[in-house]
Amino acid sequence: MRLRNAAVSLVGAAVLIGAGTATSGSKSVTLRPTSTLRTAKIALLAADGARAAVAPAKRRPCASIVVWDASKNRTSGFHLRTNGCAGDGVRALALSDDQVAWIEHGGGNDLELTLFAARLRGARAIQLDFRVNGDRAGGDPSGAWIGNIVGSGSVLAYNAWRLVCDRADPFSCGRHDPQLRLIDQRLVRIVSGHAATIASGPDTYSLAAAGGGLVAVEHADSVAIFTAGGARAAVVPDSTGTLRNVGLSASRLVLERASSLDLYDPRTGAAVKSIAFASDSVHELVSVTQRFALLRTPRTFVLVRLADGARAPLALPQVAQRGLVGVRLTAAGLFYAYNVRNASVPGRVAFVPTGSLATAF
Repeated sequence: MRLRNAAVSLVGAAVLIGAGTATSGSKSVTLRPTSTLRTAKIALLAADGARAAVAPAKRRPCASIVVWDASKNRTSGFHLRTNGCAGDGVRALALSDDQVAWIEHGGGNDLELTLFAARLRGARAIQLDFRVNGDRAGGDPSGAWIGNIVGSGSVLAYNAWRLVCDRADPFSCGRHDPQLRLIDQRLVRIVSGHAATIASGPDTYSLAAAGGGLVAVEHADSVAIFTAGGARAAVVPDSTGTLRNVGLSASRLVLERASSLDLYDPRTGAAVKSIAFASDSVHELVSVTQRFALLRTPRTFVLVRLADGARAPLALPQVAQRGLVGVRLTAAGLFYAYNVRNASVPGRVAFVPTGSLATAF
């Protein structure tokens, strides 16, 4: 059992978002892409650098994972396998600088989870992991799980774990049952088409973000940073219990709390800055880079400049808002994916480079 640590004091002046900032109250800047990809109907979006990956929403005829390099306008496709076509499709997707990975799911009474990965330069997808639990028609999540895939730069990683039901036979556990127990937690890294456990134990669950050769693991009372080799680099406590989301880049760990974005050095855990929200602000952290954080609000998106806390409201074109699948911010720019109604090729992935984003302030 982890003990809640004392709060870390944040150094530097707090910057208020939503009141008193230079761009507060300005009209939203519509994100006009410099390039757009047309593809099959999209279910999931992932991005890293100048590349985006999408998982198809349609399974039959069997579709593919598509990786698009927006800087070169080139695409690569990787066919879905086992449960991707015959089962329920893709439930998780992540991208690094040289690999893409996804989890296909399906089954009958049991839930079957299959992890595939592929190198971006022409290699076919390889099955790296397979787990089975009862969380399908059987309604009992006991068994083996994989999930929480994250990717950025050189790092592509996921969690593996088991759920054990402590009820005596013939009784079983339902979802969110207090008798479910989490065991055998592992942090697994995908390198050159192979999956290798780099750390194990309760502290390795659950993966929340990747960036700068590091991964962030969110706990009930803290966030731990691990290196790509599995060594624990830093721990930032969450004594307030208000942590909502985690973002990570090479030099910034960003923790979204109820009333602030709190910035830390990811390699030491030292507090750097707190960017406060207005009391009536409603927001969700989407992505983080060295320069910016992207927040989602009920009606639009807000780009936050981390150096000074300045904000720029962003809006998607109306056609994208109606069929939005996801938005991702990377060091190269911003990707957003959406589906268009009544189109033979309905999927769209749009790219807005960082230089264009910076002009929004």
